Amino acid sequence: MEPTPLDNLIRTFSKLTANPSVDRAQVRGVAEKIEERANRQGLTDGQARSILGLCLRGTHGRKPLRSSLASKLIQAVKPARDTTFGPDTVLSVVGALRGADKGGAGFSAATRRDDGSDEESNSDIDRKDESVGSKRGRVRVDVSVQAQALKLLVLLLAPVPLNSVRLELHEDQGQTDNGGSSTEQAQLPSSFLSAAARHALLRSYGVLFHFLEYEELRPYLCHLLCHLTRRKHVKSYRINKLLTLRNDTSSESHVSALLSIYANFYPDFLASDRSQASMSARLVGMGLVGAGATGLRYPSPHWLVQVNDIWVRPQRHPDDDESSQVTSDRPPKKARRGRRAAPAPSNALASSHVPPPAMLGAPEGSCLVTEVASPRSLGLALDRIELPAQLAAALGHHITTLAVLCQGDTLAYHVERILDWTKSVLSEELNLSSLARSHQRIHCIQRPPSSHRKVAAILHALHDLFDNIGSTTSDFARWLARNVLQKDQVWQGLDQEEKRQVCGLLELMPPKEWQALHIDFFVPLAKHARRASASTSSLGGREACLIIETLSNLLSRWARKDWASTIAILERGMMAHYGMDELSNQVDYIATVSEAVAFAHDLASSAVASHPSRVLVQHAALTLYESTSAESLACLHRNTVPSPKVLLLLSLSPYTGIFALSGVCAIVQQLRKQFQHDGEEDEDEARPERVKEARLQYFDEHHKFALNSIVVLLADLVWRQKAFLNLEDETGNEADIGMPIDVLRRFRDRCESRGESLGHMAALTRGATLAALAEVFANETAKHNGARQPIVQGATTSFVLADARRRGFPPTILYAEFRTSFLRWLGTKKGARGIDALLSDTMRSLRPHASPRGTSQQATDAAISI
Repeated sequence: MEPTPLDNLIRTFSKLTANPSVDRAQVRGVAEKIEERANRQGLTDGQARSILGLCLRGTHGRKPLRSSLASKLIQAVKPARDTTFGPDTVLSVVGALRGADKGGAGFSAATRRDDGSDEESNSDIDRKDESVGSKRGRVRVDVSVQAQALKLLVLLLAPVPLNSVRLELHEDQGQTDNGGSSTEQAQLPSSFLSAAARHALLRSYGVLFHFLEYEELRPYLCHLLCHLTRRKHVKSYRINKLLTLRNDTSSESHVSALLSIYANFYPDFLASDRSQASMSARLVGMGLVGAGATGLRYPSPHWLVQVNDIWVRPQRHPDDDESSQVTSDRPPKKARRGRRAAPAPSNALASSHVPPPAMLGAPEGSCLVTEVASPRSLGLALDRIELPAQLAAALGHHITTLAVLCQGDTLAYHVERILDWTKSVLSEELNLSSLARSHQRIHCIQRPPSSHRKVAAILHALHDLFDNIGSTTSDFARWLARNVLQKDQVWQGLDQEEKRQVCGLLELMPPKEWQALHIDFFVPLAKHARRASASTSSLGGREACLIIETLSNLLSRWARKDWASTIAILERGMMAHYGMDELSNQVDYIATVSEAVAFAHDLASSAVASHPSRVLVQHAALTLYESTSAESLACLHRNTVPSPKVLLLLSLSPYTGIFALSGVCAIVQQLRKQFQHDGEEDEDEARPERVKEARLQYFDEHHKFALNSIVVLLADLVWRQKAFLNLEDETGNEADIGMPIDVLRRFRDRCESRGESLGHMAALTRGATLAALAEVFANETAKHNGARQPIVQGATTSFVLADARRRGFPPTILYAEFRTSFLRWLGTKKGARGIDALLSDTMRSLRPHASPRGTSQQATDAAISI
């Protein structure tokens, strides 16, 4: 590759310094040009290696550069854009810490063993240093130049966030401008040293610790060691040395900062003698246990700002990147593997709190409790936590207290272990393995009664667990569907209690894509419900009722979630959960709820039509309609009004008395209130677009017209005795109840041939239930007025009530007041609050439009409308 102008300058500078007869002014001029270019465009790895070699090792036959010149050149070393420095840069600085003797990394192997730096072999450093110094003798470098080189390593190892650097510069300079530097911020790496360079620096830990006694080098050495310290580096003799330095130099904060880092790791060191135990007490007494590295500031904020300007500024010489990428001593495959495995923390000091596995007294992969920063981190590392041996280190430590509380039998009840065990037990009890191996078609699996009880108890315990968590896991729900619901032999082999427990677990399913839910859960449930509805036995009706109630409870649980705020959170790219499952922004949960409601309505309609005399089925259908019409589930589906045909069937059912009619009225009144209050809230602008669209579909004019028709129909049935009369017009369907006009015409003709009125025949007040209740209410009212015997028998009409007034009934109560009081009595005394609420609201809407007898039908119907 063709050399750049900066390469030529460095080569020229090297030749000038090797020639003793060259004038100093000429050398200084070339150095100034190198410094100017380095500050403007930065240095590649090779260029930085050359400059550091000239400053720290000198040239053949000459002493090193003058201290002032070498310091200026080292200060000018800044990485070019997209450049990291390799291990040679680190080894050059570490090797310059010792001047006279030959040996690895600045001092002899015997000295390294005495100093305790043998936790890792320094053979690579030795070999590298021998290769560098084999052809020429080592030189002694001035201590100020060594300090500048160590400062450079600190700057390269862990740059701090640029915003804090700019703020610090502004505070120090007392100005808002930073010397004309760019305000644009580059994407700086977490370290300007490559993974191989950081590894070399980490292996030089003992070398760096040895030179802590040198006062001028100590601040930068402490700063480096704070970033490099891992658990394996914490030794008792090093703590003793730091404590001695701290006592001798109490004004220096760097030693205290390094000692505080040691204190974070020290509780894992299992002390066995008195001196080490007293050392722990000394650390606790000084308040250093659990403390962070306080007192450390970034050595040169202005250097980092200049590097940012270099990385932001367009490069004038693209060829300068020639060898900017790091060269590693390892083979290419291992180098790539090391880069993938290398951590990239945003703060290198924070990364030192996550040390590699262990040393003395701790198993591989363990984690110290004092290394945990938050309760969430504690939960993630709970199975690897090691408690400290020294009780003094645990006193007053909140995370340690949580870890002690969690180190109990509750760890054995991990959800995944429970589910794995449950799947294996259920597979064995339900004979799933033998069923999969069998090639014959088995109608159902016969099991002993003890197996039924065992499976029901396991499913019940599992339901309690998931109920506390909030939902089942998606994997277990899918396993349950594919191995129980979708296999007819297994489902038909379950007894009623087992089916109830299985359905109870299905109620806790988290929502997901409708297509997957439809295939895995809803289709098998519908198949079992329709098979049960076709059965004439009582067990068939119970099973259909169970499945409808399961869908109702499932939708009610989904309705508890605030989907408007949840969808808004997902659209902002944040995380949201339903129980244990993480929700995804790619799933349309409103469409899932809407399709599920429509599916459940169709299933309930077919079940009510198949079992018109089953009170349990009608109760389940009413429960489902009540859940889907609740305010929490409103605006999440399109099925606003249940099928009029089913509502009419429930209202006219002779098997449920007045309560089915009351339930229908309560559901309609609940929907009516929602439509009345639509538009009163001012929160539409804050809702996500998907929620707004679903709300518009829910309060559509077509749905409003259908609800009006249901209100008119119920008022005609219960109150006005005009049922079906507004449907006799062949040109319009004002209240579509699922009955053709021809059927109603033939029914009216048959009533007239028998001398009866269609309006009276279709009035529920003439029915047996309401007629009997009205008779009881009339006789109780008369008794309260002083009558000694019942004076009303049969249906209470206006003529019957007029005759009763002559025999002791209160004369001030007219027929209209009697029916109003009768409705209130039904709601308060007999529990039929739905009838009272709907008709009372309807009558209140009629009062402002009250008119004399003979008002047209159209005006009355309009008054009832919402």
